[in-house]
Amino acid sequence: MRRGDLIAHVLNHAETDLCRHRAEAPAGLAARQAAAWDSLLDWARATLGVSLPVVAGVIAAPAAPEALAALARHIEALDDSRLAALARATSLAGSAIIGLALMHGRLDAAQAFAAATIDEHWSLEHWGEDEEARARLDQQRTEFDCIARFVASPS
Repeated sequence: MRRGDLIAHVLNHAETDLCRHRAEAPAGLAARQAAAWDSLLDWARATLGVSLPVVAGVIAAPAAPEALAALARHIEALDDSRLAALARATSLAGSAIIGLALMHGRLDAAQAFAAATIDEHWSLEHWGEDEEARARLDQQRTEFDCIARFVASPS
């Protein structure tokens, strides 16, 4: 992918970012999401100047132009290798915020994986183990570990 495509890919997650879209029920899942994601949105607002409102459900919600501009500045500031890592982390998480938190050291690999997979872990806990789902989660964890090692390595 070209640099512009990677930047657009990450920016496109602003409207559907996992951290913004919350379950209304069950209450336990909604509470887990809030506990994990509210602090990340607070971090993005305070550190990156990116303010993304929380919405219920999965329908895309437009992000304010100022939020997109602030997000773009942080994404564009990355060199090509780190931009590629951010794009992959964003895809893995379904969240530019989780991806940026990993890139900035706000989250380590285990924390990014945990934040990105709250819904999946909830399902496994309440509906039982699924071999395919477990394999996907194991692969996702491995990829977060690889991205985190790359990010931690000297440029």
